[in-house]
Amino acid sequence: MFANHLVIRHKVRRNEPMTLSWSQYLFVLSTLCLLGGSLAIVLAPYDVSEALHRQVVRQYERDFGFEVGRVHGPHTPPEGMWAIARVTSGGRMDRAGVRSGDAVFTQHGGGFGELHWAIKEATAGRTACFDLVNVEDMRVGRFESREVCLNGNVRP
Repeated sequence: MFANHLVIRHKVRRNEPMTLSWSQYLFVLSTLCLLGGSLAIVLAPYDVSEALHRQVVRQYERDFGFEVGRVHGPHTPPEGMWAIARVTSGGRMDRAGVRSGDAVFTQHGGGFGELHWAIKEATAGRTACFDLVNVEDMRVGRFESREVCLNGNVRP
């Protein structure tokens, strides 16, 4: 008798946004940042490593007489490539035979890693050699690399 007249109504929420507490929001945000950063490192380890080595190499520009920058040539990307943009006359790099437009050449990439190693060796008093290619040489059709050595016994 009462069953037909009894109506139970449920309160239905519609179109209400989901809310998070501050701790939940921070957890989600930090997880997304960690995943995004990890993904960037995994997808571009060469670029990250080269950028870090380039920053360290820049600390030695004044002592060794050179400047890192982008150089343009026939076989470089439109924005140019990172290389030794300028060499100070009479500086350690100039005495070693480094020229403006030189890029460190390695079989497996990582040119600034090689340059960083050579500068550290020379700073520690040991001679270090590395291979270079010059953008201007490539412009005229010469693609040979040349070896230069930084003498570790010479003070800047």
